[in-house]
Amino acid sequence: MSYQFNGKSIFISGGGGSLGSALVARLLKTRARRIALFDNDQSRLAELERRFADKRVRYFVGDVRDLTRLTRALEGCQVAFHCAALKIIPSCEYNPTEPIKTNILGSQNFIEACLDTVPDIAVGVSTDKACSPLNLYGATKLCMERLFIATNRMKGDRKTIFTCVRYGNVLGSAESVIPVWMEQAATQGKIAITDPEMTRFSITMDQAIDFILASMRHAKGSEIFVPKMKSYTLKDLSAAFLGANLQRIQVEVKGVRVGEKDHELLINEHELKYTRELPFGYVICTPDKGQPNRKPTALSGLSSYSSETADRLTKDELIALLRRENPTLNSSGKRSSEETST
Repeated sequence: MSYQFNGKSIFISGGGGSLGSALVARLLKTRARRIALFDNDQSRLAELERRFADKRVRYFVGDVRDLTRLTRALEGCQVAFHCAALKIIPSCEYNPTEPIKTNILGSQNFIEACLDTVPDIAVGVSTDKACSPLNLYGATKLCMERLFIATNRMKGDRKTIFTCVRYGNVLGSAESVIPVWMEQAATQGKIAITDPEMTRFSITMDQAIDFILASMRHAKGSEIFVPKMKSYTLKDLSAAFLGANLQRIQVEVKGVRVGEKDHELLINEHELKYTRELPFGYVICTPDKGQPNRKPTALSGLSSYSSETADRLTKDELIALLRRENPTLNSSGKRSSEETST
């Protein structure tokens, strides 16, 4: 059973993004009283205003770098989701000060605003790239996680629960490789991959939202929730893409980019010591919450929870996922316009 939103006012930073808009669609099916979307992109918010003809949704133009604006938008909210982030890895590497301002200082502003407005729960949305990070994006999301965890020790008698969720690539989201391949297939007749043997974790948007809502019911503060996920190689993903798209498409290998890992981690060796298993995933507790977990889990005997050692999605499973998550994926290779990155 997921978290209950009946009669509650909900806030979503980065509300114009893929996750934010999918959250809105799901939350509108509940009895939530109000949903406040906060984003610095006016065009995205205007798009959503046309899409969601529901008076419960409110649209706030603002930036998480602006504490005053953020605090005002959070007033009266009982649930707060922190989804805002700069996520494109090459862009973060080339413009390093910007993800620091948004992903770290913006997260600090979000927390400060929550300490002032005191919602019941504040959820920080993280990424597998925060686990033993290699690139700046991952490092900034690790800082976001540590800020959320530390806040539970410094919040005084405030009731707000600060918790985090961490998962891998969302198939078909604006930041994923699939929309890029669809654009490349339609315009160039070929797709580009980095290293065929690279592995990545995969989750659908519906699965991601189900996981977030389930995690909220178990949250007590200072933990990181991680789903049970399957992985894939880029070679298998590209083969599935070619199988789902009936065009003749070439595959061009570009090589590994700066800041990319061969394999992603969801839980590292140290975190495994404090990880407990739940029906829908795992929860990483902090050392100050108790002794290392001695109860066996599905990860027992592993040195980490890695995309290299995780169960793999088959080609048929990947094809089915791609077609379900991307209805425009067909023989034409065309899709609706959307800003994307690999």
